[in-house]
Amino acid sequence: MAAVVVTVNGTKSFAYPVQVVNSNPGIFAINSAGIGPGVFQNFNSSNDQPVNSLLNAATRGQAITMWLTGLGPVSYQDNISPAAGNLPTPVEIFVGGKMANKLYSGRAPCCSSTDQIVFEVPPEAPLGCWVPVMIRTEGKMSSNVTTMAISKDGGACAEPGNVLANQLLNSGKLGVVGFMRTNEVHSLAPRRLEATMDHSSFSFRQEAASPFAFNPLIALPPAGSCTVYSGTLERFRGVNAMFTDPAGKYLDGGTSFSMIAPRGSRQIQVPKTSPFLIAGLGLNVVGNPVPNFRPLLIDPGNYTFSSTGGADAGPIRAAFSVPPALTWTNREQTGIINRAQGLTVSWTGAPAGQTVLIVGESTHLPINAKAMFVCTAEGNSAGSFTVPPPILGALPAWQGVRSRGLVYVGATPLSAPPAFTAIGIDLGAVVTLQWSAKDVRFQ
Repeated sequence: MAAVVVTVNGTKSFAYPVQVVNSNPGIFAINSAGIGPGVFQNFNSSNDQPVNSLLNAATRGQAITMWLTGLGPVSYQDNISPAAGNLPTPVEIFVGGKMANKLYSGRAPCCSSTDQIVFEVPPEAPLGCWVPVMIRTEGKMSSNVTTMAISKDGGACAEPGNVLANQLLNSGKLGVVGFMRTNEVHSLAPRRLEATMDHSSFSFRQEAASPFAFNPLIALPPAGSCTVYSGTLERFRGVNAMFTDPAGKYLDGGTSFSMIAPRGSRQIQVPKTSPFLIAGLGLNVVGNPVPNFRPLLIDPGNYTFSSTGGADAGPIRAAFSVPPALTWTNREQTGIINRAQGLTVSWTGAPAGQTVLIVGESTHLPINAKAMFVCTAEGNSAGSFTVPPPILGALPAWQGVRSRGLVYVGATPLSAPPAFTAIGIDLGAVVTLQWSAKDVRFQ
C-alpha cells in the first residue's frame, strides 16, 4: 500500500491509500472509454499495419499488435524512450475466449510508459465485428475488455446472427420495441424473495456510419464468448449508460402505445422525459411482508402492438409471439461463485435459432465500483455455458452487506426478431426477452 497526497497552493489533502501491484493491464480503446473497438493493428507487412476496424478486419492466424499499459516495471527510468524486449510478467491473451499465441509483450519502443503485445489470432477464434479481447497477467490480473473485428478474408466484418447490428454497421434508422419479463430470486438474504417484473422499452434511433461503430445494446459478442463493462456506479446510470446513445440521434416515435395481450388490452403511456422510453407493466413479489403487486402482462402467447407514431417514425402495427421462457436448471444451486473456478449455467427450453444471454453484475458500494459481464450462446433444447475465470476476475469481489451480485439467463431471437414497418424507419423489430435471475456472491 502507498498513500497519495495532493498539494494545492501549499494546502495538502488527506492521504488517500492506493494499492501498488506489479502489473495491472489496461487495453487502449478507440473511444478512450476502455470499451468497444480496441487499438489493434493488423500486421500485413512491416510497411502495412492498418488499424483494425469494422471495414478492415483481421483474419484467423494473422499477427496483431495490441496497444496497452500496465504490463509491469522495467529496470530503467520510465520517462525515456524504452528499449524493445519482452517483460518477465506472465501474459495470457484471450480472443473471443480462445487463447492466442503471444509473440511479444513489452514496452512500445516508440513511447515511454506504453506497452505492446503482438499475438496471433487463434485459428478457432469466432468471426464477427465485436470479438472480445482481454488479457490476464500473473494468472490473476484481468484487463478491461475491448473488441476487434475478424472476418474470413480480412475485408469488412459481418454479423449474420444479429439483425439489429446491420443498422449500426450501415448507418440505418432503427426502431426497437422491447418486452421483457424478469423472474428474480433472492435466497442469500435472511428472507427469501421472488419478484416477477414486466417492462417495455421503446427506442427509435438514427445511427451514423463509422469504421469503429459500437453500442453495448446492439454490439453483442459472438456466440460462445463474453465481454465485460466496468466503471463507477454513475457510468451505469442514466440515458447514456455505458455509452448507449445512438451515434446519430434519437428519433421521435411517439409516447402512446396500445397492446392486445393474452391477459387483455393495455394502453401504455410513456412520459417523454427521456429519449429512451421505459414503462413498467407489472410487478408481483412473493415473500415481501408488504403487499407489492401490479397485474402482470408479458405471458407466453400472441400479441398485437400499435401506436400512432411521432414526428420521426410511425404509425406502427405489429403482431408477434412471446415464447415460453427457458428454464435455468441449476439456478437454485447458484449462489457463492468462486471467480477463479468459473461459473457454469445450464438450461432447457431455449429453441434453436435463439441467442441465449448470460449476464452477471457485481456492485461494490464502498469503492463506487461496478462491473457486468455479457456472454452469448446458441440456443438449444438443453445446453450449458461456462463463464471463464478471466472474465469473472474483472468483477469486484463481494465485500459484505454493501455489495450486490446478480446473474441473469434468458433467450431472444436476435437472428430473426418479429419485424414491423413504419414511415421513417429502415428496420423495425420487436425484441422479447424473459430473464431468469438469481442473487449471487462473487468471491
